[in-house]
Amino acid sequence: MKLGPISLKLRLAGTRFGSAIFGSAEFAIAELETLKQETAFVVPIAETATLNDMDDGINQLIKERFGVVVALNNSTDRTGFTAFNELTEVRSEIFKGILGWRMPGTESVTSYAGGYLLNINSAYLWYVFTFDTETRILSEDGVEMDESLMADFESIWAQWILNPTDEELAAIMDTLPLASAAVDIEQLVDLS
Repeated sequence: MKLGPISLKLRLAGTRFGSAIFGSAEFAIAELETLKQETAFVVPIAETATLNDMDDGINQLIKERFGVVVALNNSTDRTGFTAFNELTEVRSEIFKGILGWRMPGTESVTSYAGGYLLNINSAYLWYVFTFDTETRILSEDGVEMDESLMADFESIWAQWILNPTDEELAAIMDTLPLASAAVDIEQLVDLS
């Protein structure tokens, strides 16, 4: 799922945030700094996939969840009631922008998944509205298998020496990678 088109769609929806709708990188910065105005951020939340229902291919449905994090001015009321009371109106504005929208490359329309309080302080109330959409991955999205290469795995070739001499046996033993199987753990881990 691409988050850029969601931000653009919300900017065009005429919400109270206008063009102050950004992505994940800006959200990370805003959490550490002081905002100058009410702002919204589109961020990825999670994705889950169904089990693959094919034995010889791939067919899985992916549910992708994203969030619209809003920062509402809370400076006029330190209790947060004023900002919290505006959440219904803000949710309605966001719904009008993306709810029911079928994003390019998805199998479902965007549906509301719920919301939760992220943070509240004397400056802003931070709230997250979450949304779901579904996409699908198929065999052609994965590794392309060249079936002609599989023929190499259908046969085993070996050269047998039925009664090796001591010299032949010693020559064979010298070519085996026996040392690579005997790794000393001290070579891998600093035990000091």
